[in-house]
Amino acid sequence: MQRFKVQKRFMEISIIIAIAAAAYILAAGKKQQEQDLEQQELEEALQEAAELAQLERTEATDLAISFRLSISSIADTLWNCFATWTITNNGSQTYYVSDIRSTFSLAGYKVNTWIPGNRDMVLIKPGETKKIHCSVNDKKLWATAKTCSIVRDAILAKLGVEKLSQWDFNYTPGKKQALSSLIYVDSTSFKLSSPYADAENTIDITSEIPSALEYLQSVKVYERFGSNAQDWK
Repeated sequence: MQRFKVQKRFMEISIIIAIAAAAYILAAGKKQQEQDLEQQELEEALQEAAELAQLERTEATDLAISFRLSISSIADTLWNCFATWTITNNGSQTYYVSDIRSTFSLAGYKVNTWIPGNRDMVLIKPGETKKIHCSVNDKKLWATAKTCSIVRDAILAKLGVEKLSQWDFNYTPGKKQALSSLIYVDSTSFKLSSPYADAENTIDITSEIPSALEYLQSVKVYERFGSNAQDWK
């Protein structure tokens, strides 16, 4: 009888543990789903803004372009950055895009240099979306440490923390989108050509394009996805 009670008690404990484990898994899954949903919403908002901006341009009107900057290691004057241009071809013909580059400001302070993307040609067919990446490590974005400090304080204010160690990299609802108000991409240039023509045109967009800013625990090092700019000149 005693043995039966022990077995019964063991089963009860096992059930409790199983329920707790299942609840944890469901909670973790929900958290990941929330992160994925937040990321998807940011992507969709960028794409929608890019398509609206596309309608306002008189050149290269087939291409909707947006820009995302991910930053990390911003505790000093040397920052790590990973830039991504997302280009969607909403037209009816195929294009080659090369030498894309942009300039931007963070918290009202303009970075001292152009950000170069791909030097080789990226083929974008009608209806396709291509991403062009560029990264840099330990880059001094501004001439003085004071400017870095001002921008860093602006980032902290948007994150809602007093110091970087307080930021929850895993999930903090709404904060990632809030950061995007700090970035302004004021000029973008690229070379545009068609597989059916020899001419290559340089397109200069002198108005703002849709952009997003992210602060991550780490950013991707240089990757080649149609890009080969290993440094920002």
